[in-house]
Amino acid sequence: MFHKVKMSVLSTLLILSIFCNLTLADLKIDDVSPKHASIKQQVDIELTGSGFSEDTRVSLTLDTGNKTSISNSIPAARPAYALKIANNKAYISCFYEGLKIVDIERLQVVGKILTSNYPRNVDVKDDIAYIVDGDGLQIFNISNSYEYTLIGTVRTPGYASDIQVFNDIAYVADGTEGIQIIDLSNPGDYTINASIDTSGTAGNILIWENYLFAADGSAGVQIIDISDTFHPKLIKTVKTNGTANGLAFYKNYLYVANGYRGLLVIQLNEIENARIVDSVDTPGDALSICIYDDKAYIADEYSGVFIFDIKNLFSCEEIGFVKTNSRAMDIAIAHGKAYVADSSSGLQIIDLDNMTEYQPVASFYEDKLTINDIIIKDNYAYIAGGHKGFYIFDISNPIDLKKVGHVDLHGFVNDIAIEGHLVYISIIEGDNNEADLVIADISDPTAITLIWSLEWDEDNDLNDYSMTDIVEIEVKSNFLYINFESDGLVIVDVSKPTIPELIKNIIDYEIYDFAVTDEYLYTIGYEFLIVDISKPYSPEIIVENDEIDGELIAAQGNKVCIVSDVGEIYMVYTADPSDPMIYETELDSDIDIELDFDTQSDIFMSGNTVYIADEHGVQIVDVTSLYRPRLISTIDHKSHISTIVVKNDLAFVGTEDNHFLLLPIPLELRPTFDNDESRLVFSLSANDVSVPGLYNISVYDWEDRFEKTGAIRFEDDLRYMKAIIVAGGGPDFQNSDFHWTGIKKAVNGAYKTLLSQGFEKEDIFFMTAGDIYEYDYIDSTATTANLAYAITEWAAEPPAINDLFLYILDHGGDGVFVMNEDEILYANDLNNWLDILQRQVNTRVTVIYDACNSGSFIPLLISDTDTNKRIVITSSQADKSAYIMQEGISFSYFFWNYIANGYPVNHAFSISREVMQDYHQQKPLIDINADGISDDSDILKMERIYIGRNMGRLGETIIGRLNHEQLLYGQRVVQFEISDIIHSNPIEKVFGIVTPPDFTNQSDYSDLPLLSFTRNTTTGLYESQSNCFNKRGKYLINVYVQDTQNVLSLPKTSIVEQYGYAADINGDLNINLTDAICGMQILSGIHYIADDYLKYADSNGNQIIGLEEILYILKEIGNNE
Repeated sequence: MFHKVKMSVLSTLLILSIFCNLTLADLKIDDVSPKHASIKQQVDIELTGSGFSEDTRVSLTLDTGNKTSISNSIPAARPAYALKIANNKAYISCFYEGLKIVDIERLQVVGKILTSNYPRNVDVKDDIAYIVDGDGLQIFNISNSYEYTLIGTVRTPGYASDIQVFNDIAYVADGTEGIQIIDLSNPGDYTINASIDTSGTAGNILIWENYLFAADGSAGVQIIDISDTFHPKLIKTVKTNGTANGLAFYKNYLYVANGYRGLLVIQLNEIENARIVDSVDTPGDALSICIYDDKAYIADEYSGVFIFDIKNLFSCEEIGFVKTNSRAMDIAIAHGKAYVADSSSGLQIIDLDNMTEYQPVASFYEDKLTINDIIIKDNYAYIAGGHKGFYIFDISNPIDLKKVGHVDLHGFVNDIAIEGHLVYISIIEGDNNEADLVIADISDPTAITLIWSLEWDEDNDLNDYSMTDIVEIEVKSNFLYINFESDGLVIVDVSKPTIPELIKNIIDYEIYDFAVTDEYLYTIGYEFLIVDISKPYSPEIIVENDEIDGELIAAQGNKVCIVSDVGEIYMVYTADPSDPMIYETELDSDIDIELDFDTQSDIFMSGNTVYIADEHGVQIVDVTSLYRPRLISTIDHKSHISTIVVKNDLAFVGTEDNHFLLLPIPLELRPTFDNDESRLVFSLSANDVSVPGLYNISVYDWEDRFEKTGAIRFEDDLRYMKAIIVAGGGPDFQNSDFHWTGIKKAVNGAYKTLLSQGFEKEDIFFMTAGDIYEYDYIDSTATTANLAYAITEWAAEPPAINDLFLYILDHGGDGVFVMNEDEILYANDLNNWLDILQRQVNTRVTVIYDACNSGSFIPLLISDTDTNKRIVITSSQADKSAYIMQEGISFSYFFWNYIANGYPVNHAFSISREVMQDYHQQKPLIDINADGISDDSDILKMERIYIGRNMGRLGETIIGRLNHEQLLYGQRVVQFEISDIIHSNPIEKVFGIVTPPDFTNQSDYSDLPLLSFTRNTTTGLYESQSNCFNKRGKYLINVYVQDTQNVLSLPKTSIVEQYGYAADINGDLNINLTDAICGMQILSGIHYIADDYLKYADSNGNQIIGLEEILYILKEIGNNE
C-alpha cells in the first residue's frame, strides 16, 4: 500500500502559505562576521541583513566562479533575456516587463517601453528605438526620456526576434519565416521590400558589407547577399552541427555561439567557400557572443560567461569565466565591462580584469581511465577505474591529490563497495573474456592485497550468473548486494571473505538502480520496490509500485529520492516503509536534467541534499520539502560527469574524458534563527571547509535568494593581525579645517579598509587628537602613553599575532611626530616600544607613516630583534614635506585605497609612490629589513604581504578621456571635458586640482584652484570651466573621480600652457606701458629676461627682446585706446 501525492504549483503555494512562514522582506546579506577564519578551527559566523526567517537556509561555496568579478547588477522583476548597448544606455528585453532602459554611467533605470508582445531585441539609432517583439517591428521616438512615442509598426509573418538597422533598411530575423527586409526611408509608411526564407529558425543576424549572416538555429548559419535589398539571395549555408544562436565578426572570421556545441569559428576569406576552422565546446548552452579586445565573450546560459583568447585565429583558448547568478542569455561589452542579461537576476555587470579559467580544486588524469565509481572513506578516495584497474588516493590535503595505491585487475573494473578494511570489486570482460568478482584487503592503502577471486573459486554458486552483466554492487553488515543487468539482484554473505556464500536471488528481472540502508533496500526499474532486508536470509518485498518511472535512486534516513529521465523527482517518505508517502513533483523550470540509458549518470544523497550528475554537470537539489524540491546550485563541466560522491564542500567526480576531479560545491547549513529577521548565526566545525580560499555565502528561502560574493576567506593556518591607527596633531595644532578634513578622510578610509579586509573592530586600536566622523570606534585620545600601551600591551595580548600594522598621520619633523597639541612622539621611543613588542611576540611590524619629514624615521626604527620582521613605509624623504590636498588626497589615502582593492603592500606602495612622484613632486620611501636604508631593491626583494584577507573591492574607477593639452594666448577661460569613465559604484563627484607654473614643494596645497565638474545630461560628458589661468607658463591639471564608496580614481592629467599675448614682457597677461618700460630696461642692459619667459615675450621669433617688441607694444597700446 502507498499514498501518492502529485503537487501542482498552485497547491504547493497554498500549502506553503498556510504552513510556512514566508519571507516578505527582501532577502539580503549586508555584512558577515568574521571575514577571516581558519579551516582547522571551529568558527561561529554571524550574518546581518534583512528578510531572514526560520525557513532561511545558508550555503557556503568556494569562489572558483570568479563571482567577485560581478561588480554590480540591476534587478528585473521578470527574466532578462536580451540586451543592446547604445548611447551609454543598456536596453534590456524582459518578459512581461517590456524594454527596460538603464543608464550605465549612473547605474539607474531611466525608462521602460511596453510593446504589444514580449520585446525580443532592439536596435537604437540616434533617438529612435527599433524594437522587435514577436508580432513584428515597433518604432519609438526616445528623445524625450519622460515620454516615449510610438511612431510606427510593421507586422511580420513570423516571430520577430532580432533586428539590425542600416541605411534606412531594417533587417529582421523572423523565426521560421526567415529574414524580412523593411524600408524605413518614408516615416509612417514602412513597407516590407523583400523576404527570404531560411531552412531553420532565424534568431540572430549580423550585417557585414553586402552580406547578412543569420544564426538559423539547428540549420546552422545562412549567408545572404543583400546588395539588392529587393532581391536578397542565399549564397551559402554553413552547417554547425549545433544550434546557431549568436554571431560576432572579427578579422574576416565569423564567431558563432553554437548552443550545446559551444564556440564555432568560420573563415570568410571567400564567402562562397566559407568553412569551419575551429570549434571549442563550452559546458553550457552558448546563446550569445560578442568580441572585445581580441577576446570572445560567450553567454553560456547556466554556465555563465566564458572568455576565449582569439588572437590565434585557428585556435581559441579559454582564458576565463564568470558564473553568473542565473542564466546568461545575452552579452554586450562597453567601457571595459561586460553587461549580461542574466534571466531572473536581471542585468549583471562584470569587471573584465583578473578573471581566471575554471580550475577544479584538484585533478588526476590518465589516458583511457574510465571512472565508474568513487567511494570516500576517512582520508582516502577509492576508484573503480575501468580498464586501468583499482586506485586509492590520499585526499587528506584536497589540493594535493596523491595516488597511493593501484592494482591492475586485467579487466574492466565496473564498481566497488567497501566495508571495514575490505573492498569488493566487480570486473567485467576479464581474462578469457570472463567477468570476475574480487575481494581485497586495503588496510594498508599502499599495499592492496587480493584475498579472494571468483576465478579462483570455480565451485561458487555465483558462477551460475552472467557476471559480464554486473551493473552495481553494495555492501552492508557483511552482506553484498549484486545487481545483474539481466538476472536481477542477489544477496551474498561475505562474513567469511575467503568463501562468499550466495544466499538468495531477491529479484529475477532487470532493475536500473538500487540503494541500501540499514534495514531496507530500494530499487527502481520497471517498478519501484521496497525490500525488508533486516533478515538477509529471508528478505521480503513489502512495497511494489509500477507507476513510478525513474532511473536513479538514493536513500538517506526516512527519505528516498528517485529521478526520472525527464527531470521529475519522486520523494518517498518511509517512516512506515510498508505504507510510504510518495510525492511526485516537477523541478523548478531552471533545472535541466537529461538522463540517458546510453550515458552513465549518478546520484548521491547527503542529508536533505541530492546531487544529480549527468552530461551537463551536477545539479544540486534541496529535498527538505518532500513536495517541493528546489534547485540550490549547478556545477557545469565540459565533459559528462559519470559518477559523484560528496564530502562536506567537495564533490569527487569522474568524467568521461578520463579525469578524476575534486570540485567545490555549496556546503549547506541550517542557521540559528532567533526571531530577528536582520540576524542569522551558524557554526562550522573544524575541517567542514576543505580548501583555503575566498568563499561566497548564499541565503535562500522558498521565494528568494541572495549571494554575497567574497564574503569570507578561509586559511589553512590563520594569520592573526592587528592594526593601530593614530590621527595625531589635532584640528587646533597648525591645522586648518582643510588639513584636518583631509586627515579625517584618510584615517576613516584606512579604518574601513581594515574592516573590509577581515579585521574585526576588536583588532583595531584607533586613537585621535581630534573629532572624527564616527565616534563608536575611537579607542582613546592620541597620546604617547596610549600609543605605548597599544604597542607593548594591547598588541601583545593573546592570541599571538602574526602582523601588526601601525598607521600614523599628521604633522611631523626631523625624527619627531606631533601626537597632540602638547606632546611630541620621538622616533627613538617608538623604536623602543616596537622592540619590546617583538621580544614578546614573534610578529612582523609594518609602519605606514604619512607626515612631513617622515623619511627621517627610517634610520631610527632599526629593530634590535629580527630586522626581517620590520617594514617602514614613509610618505616623504627625511628633509621633504608631505601633503594632504583637496578632498583628502595624500600618499596614504592612495595606499589604503589600493589595499582595499586587494593589492599586496609592495604593489600598493609602488602605485601610490608613482602617483605622488609624477603628479605631486613627493617621493615616498620604503625599508623592508629595518637596516635604515631605502632604495628600489627593497621593493624588488619584498615578499607579497597582504593586509587582511586579500579581498579586492571590485571596480577601480578609471577616467577614459580628458582633453589633453590646451594652448592659451591671453585667454583665461578653459573648458574641460571628460568621457568614458569606467566605474562600478555610482559617481559621487568629479573634480580637478590645478597646479600653477610657480608652484613649489614649499607652497600651500590648500591654495590650489579646484575644478568642479558637472555631468551634461545631453552629451553624457562631465564638464568644467575655469578662469584661473592668469599667469604665463604650464599648468598641470589632475582630475579625479570619486564614487559613492569614497574610492578615488588615479588622476588623469591635462596640461594648459598660457603663452599670454605677444610682447607681454612682464607676464601679467596685459600689454601696457609697463611692458614697454621693461623692454627698454632689457634693451639697455638694466634687466635681463629668463629663457623660459623669452619664448612667451618674443613677438617676432628672433629669440631676443629688442626694438621690434617695444614698437609692437606701443602700437597695441594705441590700438586699444
